[in-house]
Amino acid sequence: SHDTIYGSIEHVSSDTWRIDAAWREPLALGGSWHNSTLISQVGRYNYNYADVTFEMYNVSNCSQLPQESVLFSDLELQVTTPGHTKHTPWVPAMWYITGLPNCCGTRMAVVNASDMIIYTAGGDDDIVEKE
Repeated sequence: SHDTIYGSIEHVSSDTWRIDAAWREPLALGGSWHNSTLISQVGRYNYNYADVTFEMYNVSNCSQLPQESVLFSDLELQVTTPGHTKHTPWVPAMWYITGLPNCCGTRMAVVNASDMIIYTAGGDDDIVEKE
């Protein structure tokens, strides 16, 4: 079974970002939509990068990770010029893969400027935090 998560990250004020996600459960389970919103106050930091992150919390064993690839597709960045409301699409010249390897054998592939895949090896290894 595959899940599709739709999401957006929006700069809503000088120091606040809104992170929205929505997903639909399988039709066999009712097909209800669910959503999650995180309001993050990060200060006035000027972000000059974008990243694709597969974040996991409260995971203690590699077997708790997805046993299949995680596809991030149709990624799009939009830039608003100060004083204007028109959003201009922006595509980076290159994506850089960082943060690997890790203890669960995670790999990442950049397919093109808008699609990336994160692969997890799974397994039964315990996750040990680095000190």
